Amino acid sequence: RDANARIPSRFSDVAFSRAMTLIPDPAFGLQAATCWHPSNLGVVGYAWLSSENLRTGLKRLERFSRVLGPRVNFRCKAERDTVRFIYGMGHRNTPLEEVRADFSLAIIMDMCRVNAGTYLKPIEVNLMRATPANQQPYRDFFGCNIHFGSTENSFVLDAASADAPLPSANQDLSATFD
Repeated sequence: RDANARIPSRFSDVAFSRAMTLIPDPAFGLQAATCWHPSNLGVVGYAWLSSENLRTGLKRLERFSRVLGPRVNFRCKAERDTVRFIYGMGHRNTPLEEVRADFSLAIIMDMCRVNAGTYLKPIEVNLMRATPANQQPYRDFFGCNIHFGSTENSFVLDAASADAPLPSANQDLSATFD
């Protein structure tokens, strides 16, 4: 009931752990994005929705990630002709962290698609998790090559997509939310 209340991270661990035992699909974290909307992140989500482009929105997520929780660690890196969005894991690569990485990257990619359009596909996705027996859910969700066993959890967008103006952009609102 308190809009400023935060759910302790340990409850998230319990929820993900229980879901892992109850849901037979190891890629279930990807499907969670279909139940999510940027507004679920409160003021950070509204700042996201009013961003001028995806690069600005991703930089906002990096800047305000600590508002979302003490273990949330996002980085947005400009590279030659791309933008790399990195989800930093709070712990070593455990099954729980693998699901959390799937969940986090899927939600952020879905947020990008909410703003830019459902056609948006990253150039590549990198996941620290071992190659799963069934890679198809990952290919279907992200629509690109997935590199399993990577040194980071990230997706890469081309600069043109990252810098394209968004229809929901509102500079006055985004400044207020910031």
